[in-house]
Amino acid sequence: MERGLAARWYLFVAFMALWTLPSLAWGQIRPSRTQSLLPVLRPDSVGALAGEWMQVEMQRGWGSTMDEQAWQLRLHAGVALWRMDTATTLAFTAHHELTASPFSSIGFNPRTARWEEQLMIQRQLENLVLTAGAFHRCKHDVDNNEPPDDDTSRRDYIPTRRAIVLSGLAVRADWLPNANTIMGAGIEWNALRGDYRTPGGTDPGSWNAMAGVITLRATHALPLSAHASIVGRAWAGIPLFTDGRPLAADARAEVVLRLRRVTTLEICASVDHQFDDVVFLNQGSTTVWQIGLRIGGG
Repeated sequence: MERGLAARWYLFVAFMALWTLPSLAWGQIRPSRTQSLLPVLRPDSVGALAGEWMQVEMQRGWGSTMDEQAWQLRLHAGVALWRMDTATTLAFTAHHELTASPFSSIGFNPRTARWEEQLMIQRQLENLVLTAGAFHRCKHDVDNNEPPDDDTSRRDYIPTRRAIVLSGLAVRADWLPNANTIMGAGIEWNALRGDYRTPGGTDPGSWNAMAGVITLRATHALPLSAHASIVGRAWAGIPLFTDGRPLAADARAEVVLRLRRVTTLEICASVDHQFDDVVFLNQGSTTVWQIGLRIGGG
């Protein structure tokens, strides 16, 4: 009976991902989208600098526009700055993502760097976790003075730059109906937002009008043994634009085999869609199908 319910849950996750993909319209510079971000649930001791965690992940992808998302490499780190009691934590997290295309002599050509940091306070109320905090996210080009591949002439190449900055405040609520399930919703306000392009002149799909975003997520784990489980995750974002842009969404879905002993190893398969992959000067959508590894606690 329990496994039957789990099977229906994975069908729901797959359905949600396929349903949202046709109408996606919000780009990602959110390296933390693969993280649970629930430090209050960690078994840290009470007091200052109560705990820390780190995770590294590597994703190899296929199908993205011009193969710009062939590689996604992410680093995640966090620290419990102050564990006030067993149900309240002040934490800081930092996340970095490097994307790369395969167009170089070594099959790896770095294209963008994306950074995110969050300062949050969390309170657990039985099976509900409430989060409030501040965030900063940015995207920058890597080696943009160089042509994007070995086939482009240096003489004909015109360097371009697109930098994006989002900073603001966020609140979120996560419901834990049981030990293996998380369902959450949140809202973010971009107090500072910038979409800087060189050469300038046109800005279709500019992020200057992105006032905030509503986020939705769900996670369910199916235990296989004391040290192994299958995990399904789905994430979606609904942007709040100030220029009357049509309502749309952005999403990621993945299935993970999690192996846990002294540390944690995850083998994952996922689909990640971005309406604006922010690699190019002008807006361009992309969908990437991936397989990857994660090592460490997230």
